[in-house]
Amino acid sequence: MPGTREPCGPAPPDSNMLFNCLHGAGAQRERNPMPLIHVSLFEGRTSEQKREFAQALTREAVKILKCTPESVDLIYEDIRKSDWATGGKLHSD
Repeated sequence: MPGTREPCGPAPPDSNMLFNCLHGAGAQRERNPMPLIHVSLFEGRTSEQKREFAQALTREAVKILKCTPESVDLIYEDIRKSDWATGGKLHSD
């Protein structure tokens, strides 16, 4: 049917479920929750590096998107080099 797409994986969780998972079921949600930033990195970064990067991303999101720091969520995904390929070549090769 024109204008429809076939799903290419499991459906993402609804935003309320994700918010409750991140903040707890009793947390108060802002009227305009935003943004949720996903960052994929090769594993091996320290907590201090991630903390500093989170602070920088939050600061810039607040400045550019005109949101509050409390509305900025950041999720890190550590990826092994053997699980990431560019140009047909694993980064572990």
